Amino acid sequence: MGASSKLAEQWNAKAAVGPQTGMIAAISDAEVIQHIGQSRYVVWSTNVLSGAPLVVGKNVEIDKDGKVQEPKGHDKDVKR
Repeated sequence: MGASSKLAEQWNAKAAVGPQTGMIAAISDAEVIQHIGQSRYVVWSTNVLSGAPLVVGKNVEIDKDGKVQEPKGHDKDVKR
């Protein structure tokens, strides 16, 4: 999938390559936009994603095969 779709263009998102960790910025029927830091966004095809539910604003790790999970080392009970 190229990064030429409307949603990807709107976010100036590049095609996701390899594992990425970041916040879900937008979701459409066909794509998920993930913010990976420093004003950088990647686009994933919803056809390849599986695992944890996708919610805008949720921080997730997506591996190169599209498996979605909570980021490693991010225990919600950790005190800062």
